[in-house]
Amino acid sequence: MIGLKDTFPISSFEDWLTLLKKDLKSEDLHELHFHDEIEELDYAAYNHRDNSTVNPTVPGNFPYSRGLKLTDNSWKNAHRIIVDDEKAANEKALDVLMKGADALIFELQGDYDLDKLLNGIGLEYIHTTFVVGNVRQIQHVLNGPAKKAPHNVSIFADPLEIKGLFDGEIIEQLRNQQLPVFFANGYRIQQCGANIAQEIAFVLSVANESMYQLIRSGLTPDQAAACVHFHIGIGSNYFMEIAKVRALRSLWATILKEYEPEHNCSYNTRITASVGTMNKSAKDPHTNLLRQTTEAMAAVLGGVEQLNVEAHDSATVNGSSSLAERMALNIPLILKEESFMDKVIDPAGGSYSVEELTAKVTEAAWTAFIEMDAQGGIMKDQARSSFLEKVRATGQKRLAALREGKRVLIGVNKFPNPNPESNSFKPETNYLGIPEIIFERDI
Repeated sequence: MIGLKDTFPISSFEDWLTLLKKDLKSEDLHELHFHDEIEELDYAAYNHRDNSTVNPTVPGNFPYSRGLKLTDNSWKNAHRIIVDDEKAANEKALDVLMKGADALIFELQGDYDLDKLLNGIGLEYIHTTFVVGNVRQIQHVLNGPAKKAPHNVSIFADPLEIKGLFDGEIIEQLRNQQLPVFFANGYRIQQCGANIAQEIAFVLSVANESMYQLIRSGLTPDQAAACVHFHIGIGSNYFMEIAKVRALRSLWATILKEYEPEHNCSYNTRITASVGTMNKSAKDPHTNLLRQTTEAMAAVLGGVEQLNVEAHDSATVNGSSSLAERMALNIPLILKEESFMDKVIDPAGGSYSVEELTAKVTEAAWTAFIEMDAQGGIMKDQARSSFLEKVRATGQKRLAALREGKRVLIGVNKFPNPNPESNSFKPETNYLGIPEIIFERDI
């Protein structure tokens, strides 16, 4: 259109190899080929259209690895608040909203007065998510905030931890008002050490079981799809994390297609991504900013709908500092308002390396999902037990790689802070009986 093809002629794959060998000063390109023992993937650091096996797609087209966003790459900047007291949590929420958050995640520890919790908060202008632990809390949200702002409220209700989730009044309410309630908690599985394929397979199995149960209860495929959403963790393997988000969208669309939804919008995969604490340091806190930034970048380049960057010291005995919380809140703001990463739809799309990596992640995750599905899915004891043992083994493999120096984490197992902070992480928690990992604490 503007003569770029004439100014920048297209190089052949052989031309690229010649330049690579010149830069490496070697005829052997093995340094650019990798086998990731934890992710169990083989991949090359370079790709070219002549050797690409991936058919290019455009955003808005099945299988939606490039998403359904057609105007921009916008996302919600969420802040998680643990609710121990309504007044304190409300003050915290109003404070972070003034500092740039446009989404809130309230983690409910018990039964609270939601009107008091939400006093002065304009639910119609932000997105609010409630993390719940029982059916009673779900009903409180459905009968309160969800009625006031039905398009801006979602619920994190884990089908693996909450009994009776598919019974009674909740299903009847969702029949008339679809709301993202049933979520697949890939974040907790990732924090237990799961690799990318395991995390995707896990959330797909949970979401597929939720779809089946909702349709069985009388909802249409479109209504059921509107009630399902995903929560994933973002690790430090930059390009693989981008590929993970894209692969998850593609595979969920593939599964949804079998349910034959009538509306194209049902294929929109609602993904909340959290940058967690597994690879963070309490002793050398300033190294965490680089990790948080690249992980947040991977999430938004992958195209998530909502991003929560946890304060790097949120799991420490001293608790979150005001500086760490402000930095966690500011990182997505900088990516959006100064780096303009919300302006380009699927900016990683079209990169031959990212497309090839997405295809490899998709294949590995689908294989893991099919294996679990053949055992009856994640809700079946046998399938769940077998899967969780694999996650446990992967987590131990991660720890061994750090102990043996095969993988380097600055400030944790390499170049420790000469003046370490007097802080440490809390004792381990667990999800579904598997301990969650924090490298600095556990190696």
